[in-house]
Amino acid sequence: MAVAFDAKSARLQGELKPVTFHAASVRGTGWLTNVSETGAFVRTGQLPPLGDSVRVRLEANATTIAIDGKVRWRGRRSDTVDGFKLDLLAPPADYVRFVRQLERREIASHGVEVVSPRVPSVIPVAVESANLCDSGIIRDISMTGAQLSDTRVRTEIGASLILTLVVKGKLAGFDLPATVVRRTAAGSYAVRFDSLDLATQDSLAELLTGNRSSGPNDTAYSPNLPAPELD
Repeated sequence: MAVAFDAKSARLQGELKPVTFHAASVRGTGWLTNVSETGAFVRTGQLPPLGDSVRVRLEANATTIAIDGKVRWRGRRSDTVDGFKLDLLAPPADYVRFVRQLERREIASHGVEVVSPRVPSVIPVAVESANLCDSGIIRDISMTGAQLSDTRVRTEIGASLILTLVVKGKLAGFDLPATVVRRTAAGSYAVRFDSLDLATQDSLAELLTGNRSSGPNDTAYSPNLPAPELD
């Protein structure tokens, strides 16, 4: 049975990374574990005070990554491990990419089902299904799926779709291969994104990050729409 976790805030516990860290009152070495996009746990006997700002450095993907955060908890856990929990402040893209690589490894190794945080923005897309194409919009968007509506393409559960987006001011758009997993009472479709390559994942992450910061109705994306072929 698949185990669900939140791709942004749930902790991936299997990875240990050696790190160095420093705060105003202490510096030391330890092991980074229980990582997420918003926090981590540093296993160490050198404990900064609660609320202190800490910079942690680690090596990942042949790159030195520095993450900043505040100490949310310190002490000895129930499993007798000493360390401190860190709430991260604006983690860099290299760290987020590192966490998502761990997520994909969890999926491949243990059949974990990622339940990603969703962004409420409305994004226009081109919709292709077999020999049909039309415009549409997606909302409640995450790294793993979205809700598709306002399209004249009518399809069935299990059908494959291609959703096409293009960044304003750029010539190249990107495609999101998707599968219809549910039809709602209102006539929209819940779709799951399928087999996204790394470049597409990065483009989608950029879209989600931009729309979290710009507001629910302000998108930096517009559709590369084909001519409708429906009556």
